[in-house]
Amino acid sequence: MKFREHKGGYAESMATAVELSTKEEFLAHLGKIVRKYTLGSATVRFHDMELADVRDGWRLFYVIMDGYGPIGMMDGPPPTAWLPPIEFVREEA
Repeated sequence: MKFREHKGGYAESMATAVELSTKEEFLAHLGKIVRKYTLGSATVRFHDMELADVRDGWRLFYVIMDGYGPIGMMDGPPPTAWLPPIEFVREEA
């Protein structure tokens, strides 16, 4: 699965694109992004935009952090095991 961060423009967003093969890789990558925006816990959900991005053919699924908004996009649906909201908790050092 491909993932890119939500940025100001398409080129900026595509510069962050990564290929992630497992749920563990996805969670580790997304955890780094979520922690940029919150000092506490966060819930992340997936939203099917029901359209394809004509620039790259991605069937867009937004990755949305509750209380913040879109933090990224995926090139297709998450595996069904990922569909419940994912919760991240920032651990203090």
